[in-house]
Amino acid sequence: MNRFLPLAATIVLICASCSDNDIVGGESRDVVSAVPTDASDRLNVKLSEDIVLSIDNTKNTLTVPTGNSRLDDYLGLIGATSMKRVFAYSERFEKSMSEDGLNRWYTVCIDTCRSNATRAVMLPSGGVTDVAEPVHRASLGNYKVSEVDCDGTRAMAEAPYNDPFFGLQWGLSNSGVIGNYTNSLGEEIVSSVSGGDINVAEAWLQTTGEPDVIISEVDGGIDINHEDLKGSLWVNKGEIPGNGIDDDGNGYVDDVYGYNFVDDTGTITPVDHGTHVAGIMAARNNNSKGICGVAGGNGTELSGARIMSCQIFKVNPDYDPNDPDSPDNIGADDNAIAAAIVYGANNGAVISQNSWGYGQPDTRSKVVEEAIAYFNVNAGNYDGAPMKGGVAIFAAGNSGRTGRYYPAALDNVISVSSYAPDLKAAYYTVYDNWVDICAPGGSAPVGYKYPRNSQGIPCSEIVSTLPVKDGKSMYGYMQGTSMACPHVSGVAALVVSKYGGSGFVRDDLWRHLMAGIKGNDINAVNAIDGNKYADRLGLGYIDAAAALASIDESVKPMEPSFDESLTHTDFTSITLGWNARLLEEGQILKYTLYYSASPFTADNITDAKVARLIIPASGLKEGAQVVRTLSGLPTGTRYYAALTATARSGRESAPTF
Repeated sequence: MNRFLPLAATIVLICASCSDNDIVGGESRDVVSAVPTDASDRLNVKLSEDIVLSIDNTKNTLTVPTGNSRLDDYLGLIGATSMKRVFAYSERFEKSMSEDGLNRWYTVCIDTCRSNATRAVMLPSGGVTDVAEPVHRASLGNYKVSEVDCDGTRAMAEAPYNDPFFGLQWGLSNSGVIGNYTNSLGEEIVSSVSGGDINVAEAWLQTTGEPDVIISEVDGGIDINHEDLKGSLWVNKGEIPGNGIDDDGNGYVDDVYGYNFVDDTGTITPVDHGTHVAGIMAARNNNSKGICGVAGGNGTELSGARIMSCQIFKVNPDYDPNDPDSPDNIGADDNAIAAAIVYGANNGAVISQNSWGYGQPDTRSKVVEEAIAYFNVNAGNYDGAPMKGGVAIFAAGNSGRTGRYYPAALDNVISVSSYAPDLKAAYYTVYDNWVDICAPGGSAPVGYKYPRNSQGIPCSEIVSTLPVKDGKSMYGYMQGTSMACPHVSGVAALVVSKYGGSGFVRDDLWRHLMAGIKGNDINAVNAIDGNKYADRLGLGYIDAAAALASIDESVKPMEPSFDESLTHTDFTSITLGWNARLLEEGQILKYTLYYSASPFTADNITDAKVARLIIPASGLKEGAQVVRTLSGLPTGTRYYAALTATARSGRESAPTF
């Protein structure tokens, strides 16, 4: 079953001669497929507390029998041969990991002649385990690369920095010229609009990123030798390179720039996807090379955020281009991915960048979700940290559908959808009511829109760094929510750089990111295809300058009130309406419409049985009518509804019932 998909819609770049990725009539011909499998020889288990107390939990690997009769009976029942801690033992971090129960997670190796992981999940554990779930192995799909030649390219005279490719980075600065033309039928084709960017140049007047702000990138390996990334890499100063010793006692050997969780080694190996994502966030600015990163500094050594490479994809050394079943990349198991997320928290990162997710809706991993929860609470737990707690940011997905795609659909992460240079939702983006925010992800050609340039380059996609080839640092285009997500992570790094300090916490960063949106109506821009995107792309488009703006914590919105004249019912639907009361333009961030077939009050409004609909308020004018229809309801049923307004401060009004 296809379980896991890294989130670049054409996962990486499409070469100029390759036309099979062009979109005709809005339908995608995917050149990327998820190639995940449930590993039948492994099982992730969370041992019960009493079992953990009876074994040597300081050992990363245990053989069978372990010496505990109950555990050994269970391991014999499922055909286990050995077990290994998911989160490596570390004297430095064992206390915090144990408090969160991460020390209880093990990956169990199974003799497939005696059992398999899928069947083992169904077997009773007799209280030995609290959780048992299959191990999923992920792989990037095969892809082609469209490279851009940097030789002879000069910086734009009006650009804020001297990086020669800044003019191609419409996601950072969009003048509304990319892909606009008159076609053979005399029709004006608009593929980009002025201001369809993240407004980062204005933000750079306040900060360009600080080196104590660390982003852990959970992705393919970053090319540590790339000319545009060298100065932006996190370096583990407590580790002596190449001596085979865990010098800093964090549980990992020779982890100088991060850790390779695919091969279980400190050696990072470059991958297109991870290198491209890294460049979007923190390619060095003002160095006369390549591109600008959102938090890439100002050209001085002690500027710009730092990126930690937590590698979960690598190039397949046995790739056979003549074999359609041969993947050109190999992915880590999800237990290793969970370890990668925790590694970021334990080693100084306060932002976790994740351009990956499960390719099928409603697919979940308990060990990964516990790792995310750990990151949220324990990141920044050191003296001098710029923020207490962490924020995990995830790409929403590239199926072009609705549905709950995890981990992005979790309530405790920020999820990012994708738009093209004209602010329209990218054809591939996942859209749903759980999505938080929208960012530039680019688009391959769709009909007449987003055409290739005269060199055959899909310039409506996102240009960024690619691994060094033949001694030369490379650049190229990609599209996907994979590319949208690091734009938001880069903005997050700018926010922490400006406001970070002893009193700054994860909720502060979350509030700034959610309030950091453009003042236009994302629903109005995307009122296409039967208005399918309404309320499903997030609160709005990320705006770096707006995210850096101060927030008046005292602002609390007035209670909104339903307008009876806008309310009516049908056989299976209820339409409710109200008038926008914005205090002053831009102060109201969203409305939340709660509804249930049972009565509820202000005390239980957040109960799981009470459904809710989030309605973006950005771009609305004072007095504007807001109308929403709740469809697919059972006939003959009485429903109860409530409405609240939330300000940029994060404060919510009292509900109107």
